[in-house]
Amino acid sequence: MGTGTTADAFRIVHMTRSAAAVLFDWDGTLFDAIPLCTSATNATLLAHGYAAVSRAQIHEGMQFPTPERLAFHVTGEPVFSQRFSKALALKMADDFYRRSEALGPEHSRLFPGVREMLDDLHRAGIPVGIVSNNQRSVIESLLRTLGIAEFFGAVVGAEDVDDPKPAAE
Repeated sequence: MGTGTTADAFRIVHMTRSAAAVLFDWDGTLFDAIPLCTSATNATLLAHGYAAVSRAQIHEGMQFPTPERLAFHVTGEPVFSQRFSKALALKMADDFYRRSEALGPEHSRLFPGVREMLDDLHRAGIPVGIVSNNQRSVIESLLRTLGIAEFFGAVVGAEDVDDPKPAAE
């Protein structure tokens, strides 16, 4: 959303007046995901005996699906190996998702202008949805926490596709 202002929201609504629908990515578009992701990731890493990482490392790792992101934080590479197996990554990802849901209310705030933009899109009759590498259950929980669940007709999470982003599916 650019600088995250009400003016940005106004521009988005007016640019989409003829759109059939608007799909948002989740992390970092409607709310600042870094505080939540940092807290949940570091709690998960520490619980499994690994070192915590910085906000900058969290931001860098957000380009990868969660299991690969955890591998990246542990090994420096977003790949599975004998040192960090896919089974361990999936177990830790489940732990991360549980922690994200639990920590969400404390660490989640909408960017300025988001609610107004969603109200405007709703009044214009433009359906909105979310497509994300995050788990659908986590997204839906945070949508409720943030008080904006009613605006979203569709939520597609990583578990809903065979090959999550950055793949084109």
